[in-house]
Amino acid sequence: MDGFVEELSFNWCAGIGVAALLLYYGDERSVLHRGAMENIFWFCTNAWLAFVFFFLPSSPLIQLRLLINVGGADKMALLILAGLAGVKSHTKRRSARLSSSLQRSNLQELAKLQTETVTARIATSQLANILSNHKGFSWFFRRTRSKQDMIVEALRGCCSHGPEHVLYVLNCWDVDLLKLFSKVRSPDFLDLLQGLVPEMDIVTKARLIDAAQRQIDFFFERCLQEFVVELFCQTRGKELTTLKNLLDEGGDFYNLHKLVFSDLPEDLRQAVLTHIEKEGDAVRAANAGLLRKVLSDIDDTLFCSGGHFPAGADKRFPKGQLYPGVLALLRELGRQQPS
Repeated sequence: MDGFVEELSFNWCAGIGVAALLLYYGDERSVLHRGAMENIFWFCTNAWLAFVFFFLPSSPLIQLRLLINVGGADKMALLILAGLAGVKSHTKRRSARLSSSLQRSNLQELAKLQTETVTARIATSQLANILSNHKGFSWFFRRTRSKQDMIVEALRGCCSHGPEHVLYVLNCWDVDLLKLFSKVRSPDFLDLLQGLVPEMDIVTKARLIDAAQRQIDFFFERCLQEFVVELFCQTRGKELTTLKNLLDEGGDFYNLHKLVFSDLPEDLRQAVLTHIEKEGDAVRAANAGLLRKVLSDIDDTLFCSGGHFPAGADKRFPKGQLYPGVLALLRELGRQQPS
């Protein structure tokens, strides 16, 4: 075995690691991006690269004697630690990537006022406890009932008193919708939400779409994709325009374009595009004036970069300073003009 390892070429082994990374990043719909498979990939890839750079005899680090030799058991332990560190690092990056500013935004001006009730607060507390792995549940309770069943039961009990109670729960900041969708995406859960769609306001729809789109397995879960399309197709007129704008204001690449053209399969994509075109024609027909949507750059256009490369070169204002008058300019450009 040692003789075989000594014959391995560093360039070939490093190339295998690079090829694995290219395969992972080259296709976001590949099986490597699915749940547990993603963790397995990062464990194996990091362990392999650790072996190539730290233990392969032809590694430059070994050739230059920058590392000391270790025994077989120690070597295996270090490779396992490297793999686990890779999984931990990827999990942290993924959590940061999946965090959404839309879920944290204060959209009270657009949201329908939800009345706080005892029923809604009880359901909110139950869901918050479940999602945060609260220790208040008994050992027997945790073993005999899954989190999915507990979540669906809490929402059903709340919904039995009226849809407005569930809508309060879905819009309460105590309930993390991203984590909620990561714990339960069963048909019962989605059917319950679909029954509430006619009662939902634009903010609720936007937050649900945003939370669903950011799920790791969104590419592969047809039922979740159909739920998102249902939210779109049940929104009409200027409300659809507002919904599209909200999805584009998340501040990252999880936006409307990615959702429609990358995340949805062809048949569902066409359904959304057809609905958007139909409602767009209706809005234009109902408004005599010229409708505009202003698109703007950010660095050195909306905010000053402070001369920090690669954002920009303007040093006239501190970094992050909003340019005086720019919001008024954009507001005027976006104002509806008479035909």
